[in-house]
Amino acid sequence: MSATELEATEPGAIHLVDMLAWAQRTGIDLLVEIKEPDAAGAIGAMVAASAWRDRIVVGGFHGPALAAVKASRPDVRTSFMIGSVVAPEELLHLASAYHVDGVHLCWEARASRPHRLLDAALIDRLRRARLAVTLWHEEREDELRVLAALEPDAICTNTPAVLRRIVDAHRALSGAPRSGSGGRVEQEIPIQEHHEKA
Repeated sequence: MSATELEATEPGAIHLVDMLAWAQRTGIDLLVEIKEPDAAGAIGAMVAASAWRDRIVVGGFHGPALAAVKASRPDVRTSFMIGSVVAPEELLHLASAYHVDGVHLCWEARASRPHRLLDAALIDRLRRARLAVTLWHEEREDELRVLAALEPDAICTNTPAVLRRIVDAHRALSGAPRSGSGGRVEQEIPIQEHHEKA
């Protein structure tokens, strides 16, 4: 639908360009997920034009859309979101094929204790391939503790204060984090809630 139709359907909806400006003013990192592959070009252009682009990652499940963003805007960071549990070789192959800067493993529905689907060796192997690693959406504190101990670049959660406490405690016990962001906390909030907080 057009922007006018969207605003009529969802009063108060904000535009991506406004969200990018808000993120810069607030000093918050953003993960912009491409839901519609046809929007990839416009999203890539807006992120590339942002002075905050180094703190923004464009992610999505549609690899060719991410490849298109990277081809036209090589300075925009991208992350391939994948819900299927695949072997490390396949992850590396997909990341290479789509020219992404990271992988976002969305495996939370693949096991009752999804942390058992990966280990430090997988994280290390992805890192050696110069890929940032983001882990799925998780709220359970015991699972978050195990995930934080693996030291991914980011973990998505709706309980950022809990995860921040866990990451800080882990950092205090183990010393400085490895390469990567050192425990970035990503909170998944609908844009409308962002707007209300802004």
